[in-house]
Amino acid sequence: MAFKAGHIPVDGNSTVLYYEDTGVPKGSSTYTTVFLVHGAMFHGATFRRTFPYAAANNLRLVALNLRDYNGSTAFSTEELEPLEGPVECQIAWMDARALEIAAFISRFIESEDLPAFAESSTGYDRVGGFALLGWSIGNILTLAMLARADKMPEHTRQLFSTHFRSLLMLDIAPFAVGETPPESLWCPLRDPSITDPAEILSQLNDWVGWYITKLPAPTTDVSVLASRKPLHKVEGSDALRFTPTVTRMTPAEVAGITNAQTLFGSQMKMFGIPLAVWEADMRRALLDCPREDDGAQPVWPTVRVKAIWGDMTSDDVVYATGQLSEKYAAQQKLGRPGIRPLEILRFEDGNHFPHWDVPERFVMFLADHV
Repeated sequence: MAFKAGHIPVDGNSTVLYYEDTGVPKGSSTYTTVFLVHGAMFHGATFRRTFPYAAANNLRLVALNLRDYNGSTAFSTEELEPLEGPVECQIAWMDARALEIAAFISRFIESEDLPAFAESSTGYDRVGGFALLGWSIGNILTLAMLARADKMPEHTRQLFSTHFRSLLMLDIAPFAVGETPPESLWCPLRDPSITDPAEILSQLNDWVGWYITKLPAPTTDVSVLASRKPLHKVEGSDALRFTPTVTRMTPAEVAGITNAQTLFGSQMKMFGIPLAVWEADMRRALLDCPREDDGAQPVWPTVRVKAIWGDMTSDDVVYATGQLSEKYAAQQKLGRPGIRPLEILRFEDGNHFPHWDVPERFVMFLADHV
């Protein structure tokens, strides 16, 4: 499917973010725009398979590439120095990344004249507006943006108050909720016995797309997680159906949606930020939100938050979603104001790549939950 590609400046220093846009659904004035923020290594092109199904579901999909990824401005050596400095410098670095995403969305809203959200004619749902979706590690930055709602320029705050309808967290990573996975949960990036970058990459490309024993709900129970098996390795299972996603891709397809250089460069430096910083962002975004000046309600009080997890996805995601659910429940019991509405949504038969493996069903799911 044809799509529009472009760049949007996000600061006064000629910094731009690259994006790909499905455009306005023909004849619609009530469509919802979904900004798609990728994770580590796999950039925005990973979402292209969803593009043909956007218009039929009254959605406009905009996949943006974060800094240092294809088409977007690379980090200078000086820009990465704060990641090796004290925590105050690391927080300031996160501030800048969050403001870049907000600036991108703000300028896109204005340049494309996106419709504001409104109640539907039936009164049961909302139409228009935008949803912000983070995938995997990308949730670190989408949560960081929401956590800094009170630090946004006043114009952006006002614009988002009429357009920002939901935050969608797709297959959230443990770091995004301020957690390190238990040592018993294997991941090639955490395996000290794998030191060669080429081998790490090979193992990662296999592991990240596993289909694993289905679960009815997210959990932090390590014994339950340990009992799960990658189904392509289970005798008697449909090995073809459960072949890991990236393994099924052609070399050209993998090359077209990944940037390993960024993974082993700036992304790894970012992973050195203390987990406490990211947990604080998650809490400010969801559990103890920045308030309006009168203190009565959160900034952007109409934003709904939904965590989507695939029931055959990685143990890391299941564990992270379980942690999020437990932290949210604990905060609810305290009865304090400043907590945003949160739904945990199960995507059935989904691994970490529903947008690649079952794009039509995934887009229909998004349309039901934006």
